[in-house]
Amino acid sequence: MDNIKTRDGYVDTMRGLAIVSVILIHTAFCFKSNSYCIDVIKNLTLLFDVPVFFFLAGFTMSIKPDIDPIKQMAKLTALFFWVVLFCFIIFGGLSVDKLLAPFVLARFKIEYLPVVGSSYWFVPVYIVSLIYSVMIVRYFGVIAKFFFLIFIPLYYLHIYLGDGITKIVIMGSRLQTVFYCIWLMLLGETLYKINSKKLKIIAFTVFILSLFYSLHGIFIDKIILQEYKFPFRMQYIIASLASVALVYLLRGKINNKYLSYIGQRALYFYLSQGIGASVLSYIMPYIKLHLIIKLPLCFIINLILSVLSGILIIKLEKNIKCLIEKIINWVKVKLVIKPE
Repeated sequence: MDNIKTRDGYVDTMRGLAIVSVILIHTAFCFKSNSYCIDVIKNLTLLFDVPVFFFLAGFTMSIKPDIDPIKQMAKLTALFFWVVLFCFIIFGGLSVDKLLAPFVLARFKIEYLPVVGSSYWFVPVYIVSLIYSVMIVRYFGVIAKFFFLIFIPLYYLHIYLGDGITKIVIMGSRLQTVFYCIWLMLLGETLYKINSKKLKIIAFTVFILSLFYSLHGIFIDKIILQEYKFPFRMQYIIASLASVALVYLLRGKINNKYLSYIGQRALYFYLSQGIGASVLSYIMPYIKLHLIIKLPLCFIINLILSVLSGILIIKLEKNIKCLIEKIINWVKVKLVIKPE
């Protein structure tokens, strides 16, 4: 955990809120009961989605300029590795390829916990985006940062007008997805320490326009945002700008200790939401209620399962670390050659 001086309660709160939003999304898109929820609600849940994590990661880069992408990668890959190992020990089907997949940032599947594997797409995108963002800020300086802030939107405009999708793939993800995430990180790193009325007016304008565009698309054009998410395309990107602008506008105005607790441990709870949603997928077919009641009830169930799973993972990790440290210390003592 980072030192308290390098934390911002608002950033942790919004990161926790983003985790809760992902839980809601995976409730609406429940894998084994995908048809129970109408498209309008699914679309609305996607208005506050994973792009917020990347924007907040930019905030963190500004708070903690010495952030270490390799350390972040080690945490994420090790965390998913242990969960994959544990699941395959319990459910069977263990193989070297499946076990090593998280370590090499490759996607994987766990048959009995499908949302854990499907959620992993975020990890390689986050790691690659963080490495490039840190490299741009730390080693290439301000000019390079502002070049990318200008170039990437132009790149998306070119794709949008041409209605094309780049064929370049980085760590299993399309370049346009990675580019947008890098842009969000650089934007967050730039805006974190700027408290300007003009920028807030611009952010408010972006919020209104992107929200209007998204709602018009959802209710009038009947678009399905999920279809524009993998890879990120202009319809999904514009929709996500509403939440990004809102996060900037609300900066410093929200600080919730429960959401902050989740946000400070976002890696664990991002993993645990996959466990919660997977378990929910087995429960949901037995809940025979109208959507108006079923969705809130399933969300509460998913939230409870995810939070409890996250707390359990955190405690297990602490116990495993203590056990490993004791083993290492014991080995060190045994290897010490005592003088005659």
